[in-house]
Amino acid sequence: MSEPPIQRFWFRPRTFGIGATPVTWEGWLVTLAFVVLITVTVSYGAPWGQGPRAVLAYLHTRHNVGFHDIWPQHAPVVMAVVVEIAGFIALVRWKTSGPWLPH
Repeated sequence: MSEPPIQRFWFRPRTFGIGATPVTWEGWLVTLAFVVLITVTVSYGAPWGQGPRAVLAYLHTRHNVGFHDIWPQHAPVVMAVVVEIAGFIALVRWKTSGPWLPH
């Protein structure tokens, strides 16, 4: 009988706290891709490309009005970020060599 393939883990559990740390190039690549994906998603939903006055007006409005009044226009971006984070956590958990227990 042939042996089942050995699963190669990309992450190891953190020494302190909950979570995992990349230990192979695949783990580092996935982490870098996640950071780039989140950055692109958030940049897509922010008014950064419209100049500094638009950014200041956005921040001022958000501060004065409150997040709940701006929610409808940002809901797709917020939901995309939530899905991306959940997917990243699931992938990291699947490719981690042990449990994520607090130490």
